[in-house]
Amino acid sequence: MARYHQITANSYYEAGKSLGSLKASEIKRVLGDYKSSDFRCAVLRYLATEEGQRQYKELNNTVRMRCAEYVDELQGVADGSDCDYNDLFEMNVDCEMTAAIELVPVASHGVSYLAYMDGCTNVSIQTPGGNVNHLDPDRDAWEKRSPGTATTQNSGGGLNDLLRQILSDTHDVKFPVYRSGLEPDYLATAGTGVYNVAAGSCDVYFNMASDGPPDFSFTVPKSTGSLKASEIKRVLGDYKSSDFRRAVLRFLATEEGHRQYKELNNTVRMRCAEYVDELQGVADGSDCDYNDLFEMNVDCEMTAAIALVPVASHGVSYWAYMDGCTNVSIQTPGGNVYFGHTEDISPQMKDLSCMVTMEIRDGNNQVIEHWTDFVVPGLLPGSKFGFNKHGVMFGHNNVYQQGLNAAGIRIASAFSFNFLERTTKGFHVKNTLIEAAGCSSTKPMVAADHLDPDRDPWEERSPGTATTQNSGGGLNDLLRQILSDTHDVKFPVYRSGLEPDYLATAGTGVYNVAAGSCDVYFNMASDGPPDFSFIVPKSTKNV
Repeated sequence: MARYHQITANSYYEAGKSLGSLKASEIKRVLGDYKSSDFRCAVLRYLATEEGQRQYKELNNTVRMRCAEYVDELQGVADGSDCDYNDLFEMNVDCEMTAAIELVPVASHGVSYLAYMDGCTNVSIQTPGGNVNHLDPDRDAWEKRSPGTATTQNSGGGLNDLLRQILSDTHDVKFPVYRSGLEPDYLATAGTGVYNVAAGSCDVYFNMASDGPPDFSFTVPKSTGSLKASEIKRVLGDYKSSDFRRAVLRFLATEEGHRQYKELNNTVRMRCAEYVDELQGVADGSDCDYNDLFEMNVDCEMTAAIALVPVASHGVSYWAYMDGCTNVSIQTPGGNVYFGHTEDISPQMKDLSCMVTMEIRDGNNQVIEHWTDFVVPGLLPGSKFGFNKHGVMFGHNNVYQQGLNAAGIRIASAFSFNFLERTTKGFHVKNTLIEAAGCSSTKPMVAADHLDPDRDPWEERSPGTATTQNSGGGLNDLLRQILSDTHDVKFPVYRSGLEPDYLATAGTGVYNVAAGSCDVYFNMASDGPPDFSFIVPKSTKNV
């Protein structure tokens, strides 16, 4: 049984209906158990009284008046699962009914099965004091133990481990935090959520959290402009004080530079109006100048225009920092594809980058865009690596041209072996180099392809290695090794940012296309588990 589903809908009703259809058999089973329970019998006896009818009617009217969207969503669940709305509503207000018929125990475990509402526990830990707030501070000694434990641990994994231990605690037989569901306990812990608020992470465990890695890890979405204002200002400040920017300004002071920049600006406004709006939002949210941000966002075009791109030599000016980033893909004999990307940026930006999930809705509250992407503050999402709601996974590289394209700018932003799309029938691979001198070309997938095939012998090694590995972890491990390779001192795949290298690998994305997984590493991918793991949604297209 699948334990994670991502639902995209145009309304609360449609979201509920999708969930209802998806989980129809499970919903009917849960509803059946509820309707045959002793608790439900007690509720029906209460509702047969005048007071019970009055309270239930008032509750129903209040919900419809104050929470209309939830009513729509529940109606969708009912329609999608072919269940009665009133039965589902009654089951959804079981807590209110429990309070109304006074079946809540005070402090004793020897209670009727009817009183099953004393479960669930919230725990929070705040640094740097290491204070722990537990739902019931009189019941457990964690508060007295944890501050000392917390302060002796680092502020990351240590506190996370402590929190998982607390949430898995069973030492209090009458009121364990983690519930087994075995008599005399009448509740079972079905899931545990562990949040790191500053990191914006949510780890979900379907078994005891202390036992192992999470079943799912999510990134909690935020708004980028106001969220990253200080980082955007820092990145923009570094850009404006750079040698590269001074070279750009000298070029823009020429007649040809002024012409090209004006033409580029006009082309973007005409062809990419939505990106202009988005960048204006970033400018307003971060209190930065739009024109400065636009100039920084077209640094690749400016690099190409002022001819600062190295051909094959590492002995180049710091200005020419655009030869980074690597895409690698491996295709198994069975047709599955493993795809990876390293994002190489200025070392000063390495620790400021992050993963962002964004959703844009129109005036009718319909989702028009939803994507997850590696983001450098101040640069628009979509130019690094990520995936979108259609199941398209991508890694982006800039490919520089010898001649001018129609817009007069010598650059193509190419998605190297790019469109790897999850579909309802599996996955679809389309290797396309987009917009190279105004045209596109498609070539077959090779076992492992590097941006510069003359530079590295991985192509000769990987096919044999790939076929001797299993089709799961083996190829994933191989891909992570390739993306972490540093043996070529002049052009390592994984960039350190230490002189003479002028780029640093800020993030690595590793995709298993058939499984629809995207693992993200902020350090060397070969060193350990991913920092974040995402599930890539499936496209509704049958390709």
